[in-house]
Amino acid sequence: MKVLFATVLGLVSAAPNIVELAKSVDDLSTLVTAVVAGNLADTLSGSGPFTVFAPTNEAFAALSYDSLAGLLKPENKDVLVDVLKNHVLSEQVLLKDFDIDPTRNRKTLSGDGLSLASISSSQYRVCAVSNYGLACRYVTSGDNLASNGVVHIIDGVLVPGTTPLPNMLAPANIVGLAKSVGDLSTLVTAIVAGGLVDTLSSPGLFTVFAPTNAAFAALPAGTLASLLKPENKAELVDILTYHVLPQQYDSSNFQPPYATIGNFDLVNTVEGKPLHIVSPGGQLMVGANSETLKTVTSKDNFATNGIVHVIDQVLLPSAVASSNSIKLTSPCKGEEKGSFNVKDGVCYQLSKVPESKETSDQRIICEPNGDAYIIRYGSKDGTCTLPSFYNAFFYLKKDQCLGGASGIKVDCNPAIPNIVELAESVGDLSTLVAALVAGDLVDTLSSASQKFTVFAPTNEAFKALPAGTLDNLMKPENKKELVDILTYHVLAQEVLSTDLQPFQAVTTVEGKPLQVTKFGGVIRVGPSLLSKDLSNVTSADNLASNGVVHIINGVLIPPTAAIVV
Repeated sequence: MKVLFATVLGLVSAAPNIVELAKSVDDLSTLVTAVVAGNLADTLSGSGPFTVFAPTNEAFAALSYDSLAGLLKPENKDVLVDVLKNHVLSEQVLLKDFDIDPTRNRKTLSGDGLSLASISSSQYRVCAVSNYGLACRYVTSGDNLASNGVVHIIDGVLVPGTTPLPNMLAPANIVGLAKSVGDLSTLVTAIVAGGLVDTLSSPGLFTVFAPTNAAFAALPAGTLASLLKPENKAELVDILTYHVLPQQYDSSNFQPPYATIGNFDLVNTVEGKPLHIVSPGGQLMVGANSETLKTVTSKDNFATNGIVHVIDQVLLPSAVASSNSIKLTSPCKGEEKGSFNVKDGVCYQLSKVPESKETSDQRIICEPNGDAYIIRYGSKDGTCTLPSFYNAFFYLKKDQCLGGASGIKVDCNPAIPNIVELAESVGDLSTLVAALVAGDLVDTLSSASQKFTVFAPTNEAFKALPAGTLDNLMKPENKKELVDILTYHVLAQEVLSTDLQPFQAVTTVEGKPLQVTKFGGVIRVGPSLLSKDLSNVTSADNLASNGVVHIINGVLIPPTAAIVV
């Protein structure tokens, strides 16, 4: 009788094993379901000892992008088992055994590491390495003893490795995903033609903005067929890689509080140029500039090596740059100021500007409200190259100075003068202005419908003409000869110094050719290549709203023209 009583007493007082303990806690029912689906009930009912960090039902429900439903699918059993094993140690660790040093890792049944930290006498933390660094969860109920170990209930799921759970559950890589969507067949064809299949099938993680078939069809007639030709592969790759980011961004990354400024962000593409991404009211939009945004029609499509957002138009890297001028002033404050102009979105070399000591390439992206992004690149040859980790991003509010009083002020909406107004603002071009008035060329060179390049002679250049020449040219009866000479200084297009080759002959508005040379940074222009006929450009790239002015130290006389003396 005593033996039977002892046996009954032993049965009553025996502690449950880990699985039985979990079944007895309502808030662990999802964990129990997962353990059964992963065929781990027998393992966790074994002799142990084990330490189990048990996520609550709420913790499983908080997994992003319906990952819980994905975990419980039979085809994802291997991922489920890996995740569950990452919550189990093959030793018993009570709260009193948590480490003061959180850098110590304890190996889980999945093979990954957990660090256990005693934050205070009442707060305990367990951390797993994740795609975002250490993903830490807190113990909400510890030291729940079982016959084969201990259970600590925690407030989150511990995902193993460095790949986010939605990617682990994805059925295919980016290329495979695109192939499975009929409306992305043109993109797949382009990826194959561009030789990018292996790249976009590699471990990643990437973000791809995927244009639909209709988006490609909306390109100008013949564009797609031309891009798919082998001889145009480089241009095709340039466009395709502009749709790819070298990191994974889901839609939540572009909404507060994660977005850089409000709901706006600027990211560098694999192609190298920046891309605007905005999310007004939760609607994800993307574009080369904030005025030409494309709509994301299907977001957050996960692949094993990244994420795909489907868009309704093709993105063109050439659209990053615009013809809008930006005025830079350095220093921001003080009497000695130097101002120079650049174009919105165009790569330029600040180190070439006399007012600056910078030795890097820059690109300025303006926003409609006048604010600006400045991107500084690791290169210093005017190419804006090198990977994104060499780049520095600065966001400037309108009228804000970058670098304090000695820094640079960016004016995204300057009142850019036209060519005549620009000439009027330069005291050393007053004779040229008088000649333009006498030749009735003011309206022509003030026109907003045409871009011009003007080689503008200084007052000294006009004075160097033979005695009496200028006075005679300014007489009404000699207007034709004056106009002939003045229009020989004008090109019917905008040509910056950066556009020039060592030699070129350009056609002037007057009709005769003008020789232009560029050697060692020195630009010379004239009717022939003889030194006596060439004048030096003393100040290049003075931008106007309708073109550019290069100031020269001589008056250009058209070949065979008669000079009135």
